[in-house]
Amino acid sequence: MPDILPVRVQDLMHCRQSGLREVAPERVHLFSVLGDRLALDIASGAVHLLDEVSWDVLSDLVRGDDGLSRAVARHGPDEAAAASAEIQELIRQGVLFSRAAPYPRLPEEPLLKALCLNVSHDCNLRCAYCFAGTGAYGQERSSMPPEVGRAAVDFLISGARERATCEIDFFGGEPLLAMPVVRDVVEYAGERGRQSGKTFRFTLTTNATLLGGETTEFLNTNRMQVVLSLDGRRQTNDRFRAYPSGGGSHDDVLRRIQEFLDSRNGTDYYVRGTYTSRNLDFTRDAEHLLASGISRFSLEPVVAAPEHDYAIRPEHLPSVVAEYDRLLALYIERRRQGRPFVFYHFEVDLSGGPCLAKRMSGCGAGREYLAIAPDGSIYPCHQFDGECEFKMGNVLDGPGAITEPGKGVRKAFGASNLGSKVQCLDCWAAFYCGGGCHRAAWARNGRLDQPDAVACEIQKKRLECAIYAQATR
Repeated sequence: MPDILPVRVQDLMHCRQSGLREVAPERVHLFSVLGDRLALDIASGAVHLLDEVSWDVLSDLVRGDDGLSRAVARHGPDEAAAASAEIQELIRQGVLFSRAAPYPRLPEEPLLKALCLNVSHDCNLRCAYCFAGTGAYGQERSSMPPEVGRAAVDFLISGARERATCEIDFFGGEPLLAMPVVRDVVEYAGERGRQSGKTFRFTLTTNATLLGGETTEFLNTNRMQVVLSLDGRRQTNDRFRAYPSGGGSHDDVLRRIQEFLDSRNGTDYYVRGTYTSRNLDFTRDAEHLLASGISRFSLEPVVAAPEHDYAIRPEHLPSVVAEYDRLLALYIERRRQGRPFVFYHFEVDLSGGPCLAKRMSGCGAGREYLAIAPDGSIYPCHQFDGECEFKMGNVLDGPGAITEPGKGVRKAFGASNLGSKVQCLDCWAAFYCGGGCHRAAWARNGRLDQPDAVACEIQKKRLECAIYAQATR
């Protein structure tokens, strides 16, 4: 019989507005993970663990068969009727087939929340799969001058308006190549934050090769969240992540990561790995990270056009799906043993999380989140850096830096949300992924409102694993 688990996403009904389309008509997603059967009520977020007869009864209902023909044929009328009665009670309680809230209208003028400062269009590695063209984004190798960094802080404060907390992510290329401007921006943001009543939070994404000494001390003193890049096993990492000389980076990077984690007692970090078609057994890379003392990490599919031999293509999806099951089994077993680890994509918040309006816009690129190139150019996110048609203005032009064409770009990104993406309208996972990555959609389909189908399938599998992992705690 159904066992309702005490896990609910934040009530979506407060976002109700009239005249807008509702979410997926069936409103229940049935799926199986590691031999267990589950049902997700899409609108309420309630998760149910099912036995076989309840699964068959609910499957009939999802298909629109009120006669419960399959359940009766397999289990007999008495068993089917008992399960049906319990399911009808859950429907009355509003935790199955609950009514969905219409999509809200997003604000025309969003508050700016975060900036990605591409402080370095340069890198000391030459990673073969790098979406940024080994760090230069197809442009001359350069670093951000201090005056651009300071103008970016002022631009963020102005765009944030009444928002009390602002976020800055230092990115590249390799941002540690531009440590003088990183230091200057942090100091200036502290001064301007005190003047404007705002708090700044900082993140830095690095290949870890330049960590140590005063650099590590600075990151720790300023309580900066740090994302460190390592793909896993030596052969996995060094296949793509090499120095200009051709030598692999694994040993240097792992040593520096371990030293860095020791310096901050293993907190405020993530290790980010990339998997490709060459290492579809990426659970082994997770095991390598764990054996190396790394317990907070993500493993991401490579961002690459399908013609690259290392890209994840549709024919790879069965292997990817099976591998996430293996990774989930490792995750649960380690938790059972009292040796848990944090895998970013399994840490879905089922009891709270953002409101429906935030869920609709995903990462907020182009609206709440923007990227700044070394010359001050504004882009919707770091992955669009250098693409002229997406340039939105320049922070050196002051608070009103977004140009009229830039406002058009911002409007296009605002319009590209769950309500405009045909593939998302009836997708059970829409409120969890927010419609997917804009850059992946553009790279794969040349449209912001047409998600990358391969990325969608990967995301849905990760979400099923995450829901199972959280619901079975």
